[in-house]
Amino acid sequence: MGIKKERKTIVVIILYHSGFNEKLNSFITEFLSQFHLEKNNDVIVPDKSMLEEYGINQQAISSVKNDQVFHLVLEKVALVDVIKK
Repeated sequence: MGIKKERKTIVVIILYHSGFNEKLNSFITEFLSQFHLEKNNDVIVPDKSMLEEYGINQQAISSVKNDQVFHLVLEKVALVDVIKK
């Protein structure tokens, strides 16, 4: 989990209000250009095989409904944040 030298994929998530579409598109275009990046929404599509990278085992996965499996990642991230404090 996190940015590692051997990894070539990073994800930048920008949350915005729907009224900022034109300004936001301009910002994203400039940001991608400045850092020589390309937009690829496929990297943020949930995939169960990624759960192991977050340290989530089969027991935890089987303890929740199918449509809630990815909430386990949020719980894990929140736990890391609590541990850091």
